[in-house]
Amino acid sequence: MSKLETNKSQKMQVSLKTNKYKGILLPLLLGGFLIFSPQWLNAQDDLLEMLEDTPPTETYTVSTFKGTRVINSQSVDIQPAKELQFSISHRFGALNTGIQKFWGLDEAVIRLGFEYGITDRWAVGLGRSKYQATYDFYSKFKILEQTEGKDTFPLTMVLNSNMALRGSGFDQPEVDEVFVNRLFYTHQLLVARKFAWGSLQLMPTYTHNNIRELLVESNDMYAMGLAGRIKLTNRWSFLFDYYYLIDDELKTVFQEPLALSLELETGGHVFQFIFSNTNHMTEKLFLTRTQGQWLNGDIHFGFNISRTIPFHR
Repeated sequence: MSKLETNKSQKMQVSLKTNKYKGILLPLLLGGFLIFSPQWLNAQDDLLEMLEDTPPTETYTVSTFKGTRVINSQSVDIQPAKELQFSISHRFGALNTGIQKFWGLDEAVIRLGFEYGITDRWAVGLGRSKYQATYDFYSKFKILEQTEGKDTFPLTMVLNSNMALRGSGFDQPEVDEVFVNRLFYTHQLLVARKFAWGSLQLMPTYTHNNIRELLVESNDMYAMGLAGRIKLTNRWSFLFDYYYLIDDELKTVFQEPLALSLELETGGHVFQFIFSNTNHMTEKLFLTRTQGQWLNGDIHFGFNISRTIPFHR
């Protein structure tokens, strides 16, 4: 065999060996890619997340309470922007009045109220109560919101300012019935936190009267409120609100207000079935004019009903 033929034979053998290895190498490469590609892709995704400068999404807590009021007290929840809430509050007489007044059902005090959301953080409201023909006007502003995410904050904080106007005359003839003497004010910082089982709210409160109707009261009064909601089911909750009065002289005549309620949320409406030692529904009145004693049966049954009407649809 010549040298030329020998070289051709060797080249053919090398070519066959190369083709043989190519046939084995291709499946190996594909298999390795399929095995290791998920880890490689995950690592690539992690690297992209590190390189991207986008903060994680923050979650704001909603519906700390189901309504804008706990029972008598305002809650940290306010009406969203361009939504109007209409509410009816009803309180009957004391249960210990007996059969003569049909356990209080013959007597009733009612309040009609409206609250409108100007923005998602600011709402204003007004109401009118039968007792002393009282008109009340208030403004609620949300300072901080309970948040989860990158910037976690554990509380929701709301400023509530209320001004009330007494429409009826005074019982004391010596009181000058000028307009300014008919005004009284309440300012509150509402601080609440929502938990998996419900919510709690603290309410440091300041009330100012332009005149002193009684000797036991001062122009300025301070109180600390505590309110809460405990979830029973998806629709039913148990609620309470209570105020500790710091003015000891006022407590010699009046009681500290305590209200208990069962609440039913039906989607568009919120119903509350209430037992309280006061039949007042304006801050100044239930803070400084509560007379009922729970142990004596001076308990008023009542209810709150609220309905939201959207204007942005």
